[in-house]
Amino acid sequence: MTLVELVVTMAVLGILIAPVMSMFVFSAKINNTASNEYKASMLAQSYMEEIKAMREIDTQKYSYNSSTGKYECLVPETESRYGADITIEAGEGIVYTIKISIIQGAQEIKILEGSKIFY
Repeated sequence: MTLVELVVTMAVLGILIAPVMSMFVFSAKINNTASNEYKASMLAQSYMEEIKAMREIDTQKYSYNSSTGKYECLVPETESRYGADITIEAGEGIVYTIKISIIQGAQEIKILEGSKIFY
């Protein structure tokens, strides 16, 4: 193999490998974003299930804010890098509306809403 053939082969390989490598980098970024979204969804779902399992509102955990008329709980960010802002608001009759906002940094990354009947 001559030097010219070797240089041409290396150039062709460089042209073919560069887009493939960028696809791997792009795929890693997408997977990381999807993983964060999944973790936030699972965390929000666990808070929702915890609330739905309660027979009555836990006033030690959820403080009542008389100016907004809502029960509120702010969960600080932990080692999982996620925090939560949870509000429970009285709706029609005995139905309460639940809003769970998962927070990372200063940004809401997932919002889960639901309802529960408290007697």
